[in-house]
Amino acid sequence: DARFKESLINDLRKIIRLNKITVIFVTQDQSEALALSDAIAVMINGKILQLSSPEDIFTRPVSKEVADFVGVETIIEGSIFKKEDNLCFIKVRGKVLEAVSVYGEGDDVFVCVRPEDVTVSRHMDTNSARNHFKAVIINIEPWRLEYKVSLDCGFNLVASVTAQSVKGLDLKAGGEVIASFKATAAHLIRRKSQDDRI
Repeated sequence: DARFKESLINDLRKIIRLNKITVIFVTQDQSEALALSDAIAVMINGKILQLSSPEDIFTRPVSKEVADFVGVETIIEGSIFKKEDNLCFIKVRGKVLEAVSVYGEGDDVFVCVRPEDVTVSRHMDTNSARNHFKAVIINIEPWRLEYKVSLDCGFNLVASVTAQSVKGLDLKAGGEVIASFKATAAHLIRRKSQDDRI
């Protein structure tokens, strides 16, 4: 029962904080982990891959495996070919993406973008997003309380949109749209070279 479960989580959170006790809570439910945790450990194949705050785990995963586990729908391989201050320019399948990162020119990276950070529109918007791509809608499906829109921009990208946006923008498979996301919304993970793996 979803309502009882939510009430139980709220009660458990209050009891833990009131009594100032340490609790190890094991779950595969990300919403439970977020609701109850001060720190999260992501364990895959018996190894802890990341131990950090919930915010770090979900917005700054340290590996492709962690990013995939915490629901990053878009994980693309690319290479940084130029850097201006902290702004990286990344080649991805013939396209150029921009992201803020400490990595530098020549680094091979995974570009991670969460669905909720991608906007979909019919025309090029003059907003602060640095990444804009013409895209074809591959698929639209219900997802939580919204819709997941799978896009082909020359690379695969997933956006989360409201039911009102699906209707208002008349989004349908095969339709053409503009997909956008900010440079600060793209998180880069350095891909290990063969030498690093030894």
